[in-house]
Amino acid sequence: MMLASRTLFLFLILCLTAVTSAAQVEEVENSDPWEGMNRKVFAFNEGLDAYVLRPVAKGYRFVTPDPVELGVTNFISNIYEFNTILN
Repeated sequence: MMLASRTLFLFLILCLTAVTSAAQVEEVENSDPWEGMNRKVFAFNEGLDAYVLRPVAKGYRFVTPDPVELGVTNFISNIYEFNTILN
């Protein structure tokens, strides 16, 4: 009896795995109508990060003393606490 129930359980698990795999394949086959624009926006964001934001961040870290950096980080963390309190 125990062997039959284990076999049935394994069969059901395999069936569920096959069903979820088939659902995932269908999602992959659907094309994104905004893919072209998404790729352009992503490329723009990567360029902005590489040529503007990263050098500014490195300059800020070079110029700013560590205690000031810690204070700014703590200040921003405290601002985010309002979202936590509201939730």
